[in-house]
Amino acid sequence: MVDESSGAPASRARARAAAVLLERVEKLGEQVVAELCAAEPVYLDGGIPPQDPPRFIIRSLRNGLAALGGERDELLAWPGTVGRHRAFQGVPIVSVQRAYHLGGQSIANAVSRWAAQDGQRPEVAAALVDRVWDIAYEHADVAVNALRTVQEEVRDQRSAGHLLDALLNGETDAGFVATVEQAYALQPGGRYAVMAHRPAAGGPPMRPAELSSWVGDIRVVWRMHGETALGLAVLGDLPVEALLAAFRSRPGRLTAISIVVDDLAELGRARQLADLACRTLADGRGVVSLEDRLSAGMLGLNPDLAERLRNRVLASVLALDAASRDVLLDTLSAWLAADGSASRAAAVLDCHRNTVLHRLRRLERLTGRSVTSPRDLVELSLALEAIEVTTGRRLVPRPR
Repeated sequence: MVDESSGAPASRARARAAAVLLERVEKLGEQVVAELCAAEPVYLDGGIPPQDPPRFIIRSLRNGLAALGGERDELLAWPGTVGRHRAFQGVPIVSVQRAYHLGGQSIANAVSRWAAQDGQRPEVAAALVDRVWDIAYEHADVAVNALRTVQEEVRDQRSAGHLLDALLNGETDAGFVATVEQAYALQPGGRYAVMAHRPAAGGPPMRPAELSSWVGDIRVVWRMHGETALGLAVLGDLPVEALLAAFRSRPGRLTAISIVVDDLAELGRARQLADLACRTLADGRGVVSLEDRLSAGMLGLNPDLAERLRNRVLASVLALDAASRDVLLDTLSAWLAADGSASRAAAVLDCHRNTVLHRLRRLERLTGRSVTSPRDLVELSLALEAIEVTTGRRLVPRPR
């Protein structure tokens, strides 16, 4: 075999590898998009159109493979375009870097497989992989520099909204924080919460007219991220309960409020928690704070475990016909909301207290758990939360 570790033979090896992988670029792109969306939620729910990541990533992969094949200078214009595009979408720098890392990793792995199949010597394969990573880092640097340039040019409030989007998407850069504080006349070190306000299943689309810049005495700065309106609530000295009490949500909307944070650099974490609380809501629940949905929020972090808990505790109940199942679940839910009072639960359910007790005894027989056992009661309560988290079914109101 010819030693292709240097000179013209090495160039031919790079060109052949690039040509072969260009034929597989669509499949490589699908893999990178899936991994990127799993690792960086901003590409799924940050207001980025679903067709956008595949289109940009596949072209970036083509770009990288063309560079591997020998082209170079003219290809660097594209990552600059990517960086500017992502800046106006509010994508954090680390998310852009992750995209190029995953793209480089995908091509490097594919090059290694090609080299083995083609019978290339180990040192040639290693040199090819090194070249792939050089290209990935070079293109990532161009994209990030372009993104920073756009962000540094921000001066007016309209453009500052893009920086606020970046903070909501997880950016923590102190320069972004200072620019947003100045543009929106915010006090450094203020107290904030993030509101996630979105249509319920089948609800009408969001309209800007329904998003008020003041909720009671609390100023709210709204940004649209896909179908969800994210509100930066400037709390000042007011408690988050004041926001809960003052916000009026129209029918067909789900609204959740994050924990309170003391710095705009924490908005990404607050936004994630508000999104999480919103996902735990059954249709029609209204407005809730994550503080009142902590158990559901924990279940929502791992829907697979929530489903497993639901099935392990309530499988025999869920196997009943729909009418019998719903009666037992709503009875348990109402009884928990009434702090274990059969009489108060009966008033909510419009039945006799003895009926409530009879249903609870049946539920105990079916589940093998006792409502008088603290441990069993915790499992039953969490299993009910898991039903709402995994199915969206609204139960009779329960304590939050």
